Amino acid sequence: MNWWKVAFFGTLFAFEAAREVAVLASNGPPKIAVSMANQYRSPDGSLVTASGRWQRTDGGEALVPAAVQIECWRERGSCVMASALVDDGYVHVPRIEQRDARFTATGAEFTDDWPTCVKMFVRIDAVHNMTTAVRSSKNSKEDPLCKAAEQIQMRLAGYDTGQHKRWLKGHFVPLLSMVQWVADLRS
Repeated sequence: MNWWKVAFFGTLFAFEAAREVAVLASNGPPKIAVSMANQYRSPDGSLVTASGRWQRTDGGEALVPAAVQIECWRERGSCVMASALVDDGYVHVPRIEQRDARFTATGAEFTDDWPTCVKMFVRIDAVHNMTTAVRSSKNSKEDPLCKAAEQIQMRLAGYDTGQHKRWLKGHFVPLLSMVQWVADLRS
């Protein structure tokens, strides 16, 4: 057996795989490492949590990608929300906020009014496995930046599992396309 042929084709395969990964990495929006939205409520209701990424439900323009984690403690009467934005491929320093909360039979609610122009009402419903938010204007007419603030309805969602199929289109990536074809056969 000619080992140089095996080494040559093995190296060629490795370089092709690396090229395909580089092509796909250079294209597409930032990916948030949240596989699925998750809500949890302890049996006694003392702890309510939610995690995911905000996704618009009102059909408007896409939001800046952000990973979000919310924890609400009944004994403290508050929720802590941490979010890290990803803008143009850069991850921003996480913003951590604590807000007074109201606890319900299914979860918790709070209002984030830290931004200058807008406030956001967040509702975690762990029984129905849904976290929603409505961002609305504070009507700060004296600030010219606030005039563009629109109402946005959103929910915490997970990673779009069909997104990888859209990234494969329009690129010559035969190895990854073959892997995708085999994966589609199995499902």
